[in-house]
Amino acid sequence: MTKERLIFGLAFVMDGCFGLVGLSVPLLAVELGATYDDLGLIGATGAAAYAICCLATGGLLKRWPHQRTAALSAGGVLLFLFSYTLARNVIHIAMVAGALGLSLSAFWPTLQSWLAEGHDRARLIRILGTFNICWGAGMMIGPALGGRLYASDPHLPFQIAAGIVFCVFALLVLARPSSPPDEPADIAPISGVDRRFLTISWIANFATFFSTGLVRSLFPKYATDSGIDPAILGNLMGLIGLAQIVSFYLISRTHWWENRLAPMVCVQVFGAGGLFLMSIADGVWLFAASLCSVGLLIGATFTWSMFYSLRSPSESRARAGIHEAIVGSGFLFGPLLGGLAAEHLGASTPYRLGAATILLGAVVATIIIRRQVTHPAVQPAND
Repeated sequence: MTKERLIFGLAFVMDGCFGLVGLSVPLLAVELGATYDDLGLIGATGAAAYAICCLATGGLLKRWPHQRTAALSAGGVLLFLFSYTLARNVIHIAMVAGALGLSLSAFWPTLQSWLAEGHDRARLIRILGTFNICWGAGMMIGPALGGRLYASDPHLPFQIAAGIVFCVFALLVLARPSSPPDEPADIAPISGVDRRFLTISWIANFATFFSTGLVRSLFPKYATDSGIDPAILGNLMGLIGLAQIVSFYLISRTHWWENRLAPMVCVQVFGAGGLFLMSIADGVWLFAASLCSVGLLIGATFTWSMFYSLRSPSESRARAGIHEAIVGSGFLFGPLLGGLAAEHLGASTPYRLGAATILLGAVVATIIIRRQVTHPAVQPAND
């Protein structure tokens, strides 16, 4: 088994588990009496632990082999996943969510940095595309299974996820993957243009995951309050993963978006429109359309942020941690502020907040790029 195939399989399985659990946690919390504020707190607790700890992951990766780091992370995830079955109130669920965020902070940056090693710029886009398709497929299948399993037994999704993560842990401990010969890597330092697009891709990705975080945390209650059955809800949430896969595939097979502002802004406007539609939707098909737009948005901004973060091999480890910390911070503030908005301003308000945040990110990105075009850096005169 090659390193790439191992990582692709791990990405699919782990995000499949968390797609399954991600739907089940809000449903379990609602069953224990959670309000919108409580759901926001649960999502924010896990995201805060993840975002803060991801910033330290770059240093950890320099001291530990990738495979060992990922195995330790999977061991912690296994322990805390099973703890959900012991939760008796909302505080217990929030504590487990925080512990899971801590454990996962060493997993995804590790896999991304490990995957990027030894690939040049052109190959990196395709490799990242396949990686993203794999975890996107997991996020598509996981919620669909989670809805059905939860309807059968509220503890069953967590027990199955824990069993699967045990297999991941064992594979990471025992596997000895082979690595193909390194391709000529781009060793030049990141250019000024790349640096600007790195910045705006991080901004766009924060706005995307701010919105995604509030959707994943709050939409299950919003949908069930609208009379949608948990099994149908699982299928709806799975559409996010399906749309991500389509987006990941298209972007990984082209280069036309690289160092261009217009594609990023167009995707953000489209995603914001989908979130606004969610705030006024009153049926399954409209919800389905809005969730697909969210998935397409995730696929685009996540790929761009990941590509620019891993573009420079010498800085890929630290930037993979920052990239994931930004994802985590979006998942922190989205559920937290979205929960407050839903509780005090109405259940549909969070989705309008998400749309406004995405549009604000597009405006900031445009200002950054236009300012550089209008006021380029002054070059020193030659003697």
